[in-house]
Parts: sequence; structure tokens; C-alpha cells
Amino acid sequence: MAEYIRVAEDEESEEPIEIPSEDDGTVLLSTVAAQFPGSCGLRYRNPENQCMRGVRLVEGILHAPDNGWGNLVYVVNYPKDNKRKMDETDASSAVKVKRAVQKTSDLIILGLPWKTSEQDLKDYFSTFGEVIMVQVKRDTKTG
Repeated sequence: MAEYIRVAEDEESEEPIEIPSEDDGTVLLSTVAAQFPGSCGLRYRNPENQCMRGVRLVEGILHAPDNGWGNLVYVVNYPKDNKRKMDETDASSAVKVKRAVQKTSDLIILGLPWKTSEQDLKDYFSTFGEVIMVQVKRDTKTG
């Protein structure tokens, strides 16, 4: 029978997500990556000596520690070049980027207010990165 393990973005995360294990007690890396895109493994704090320990990963399968998954909170590992950093998104506040940075080639937004201009969209999305082109398509009959 599958059990759920608790996985968090980092040790300071507000609340972990429960991820299901397979029937044999292992956890697929793809299951973790579905909730934490860009992740490449898990680690946990050893309750005996408070050191971080990595979870063994073999061919995309995470194997439980010797004592089983237990009630520990596992922390997601990301590749070194994929570390998230503090990114100022507003002049008055900084927001911690929660997911791996990925370039978006196209982004379609539906349900915009009629008064939204291309410049409004460019100004908004440029806080998250470079905006190359913005195009607001309008109905030719209604404007």
C-alpha cells in the first residue's frame, strides 16, 4: 500500500506537499518534479545529528532511507545552476521566486479587461523578465 511523504520547497517553506510513494515504497522523481519543476532529488535533516542527508536516487527512483520515509519533511534538491534567488518584482517589496526559472516563449492571456493596452501588459510582465513582444488581439467588429 502506498504511503505519502511530506516534501517542501525548502526548509523554511510554509507548508509541505504530500507526495505518494509507489507500492514498493519508492518515490518516482517524476512525481516530485510534477509538483516541483526542475527538481533533481530530495534531502532530509537527520534527527540524530541534525545534518542534511541526500535520498538515494537510482534511474529516476528515490529509495527510502534505512528507517523508511517516516514523518520527516523532505526538501527538494535543484541543480546548482538552477538555484532560485530573491527577485524584486515591485518597488515596495521583494518576493521569493518559488519555482525554477524557465523562459516562456509564448504566453496567451484570456479574459483581459477591454481597456488593457499592450503597454500595460508589457509594464506588468517586464517585472518578471525581458518582454520581447506584446500583442493584444481585438475583435474587428467590436474593437
